[in-house]
Amino acid sequence: MIAKIENELREFIREGRAILGICNGFQVLVESGLIPGLNNVQVSLTVNTSAKYECRWVYLKHVNNGKCLLTREVPKDRVLRVPVGHGEGRFIVSDEDSLKEIINNDLIVFKYARPDGSEADGEYPYNPNGSVMDIAGICNIDGNVLGMMPHPERAFFRWQLPDWTRTSNAEGYGDGYYIIESIVKYVEKKF
Repeated sequence: MIAKIENELREFIREGRAILGICNGFQVLVESGLIPGLNNVQVSLTVNTSAKYECRWVYLKHVNNGKCLLTREVPKDRVLRVPVGHGEGRFIVSDEDSLKEIINNDLIVFKYARPDGSEADGEYPYNPNGSVMDIAGICNIDGNVLGMMPHPERAFFRWQLPDWTRTSNAEGYGDGYYIIESIVKYVEKKF
């Protein structure tokens, strides 16, 4: 599929247009080389260390310093609760130099975290798949392509949250709203 539209897709990205790949979409972006988009940097999404399909709510920490244009409206260090649902979501890199390139270029956008926002340190279930450095989402070098394993669209409204019946008000938005709204604002400003 990518081979048929590769030139058009790369032009779309060069124009600064937004692309969001969630779960399997993140896998497609990685396999096509659109994320991270750095020469000689090899990444992959592979089988969870539990060797099971993981379907649970997790905590994400927004760690990007502004490189990702699509999450600029999400405050840095904000902790968000969103669900995951995947069997092959463990983010890995081919070598230490590739990881350094990703870090040095500020491409890590979201990391799995503990409820208080502290690092998951690879500990299950906070890091549900064993991703290196607890990486849950990254962007491309230009910041307009975002890939992430968790599903913000499944936490858009408050009534989608697992504890919504215990809250006094099920109206309003869940934490996924902040990610989606940030992308919408980028598109509105850019185009």
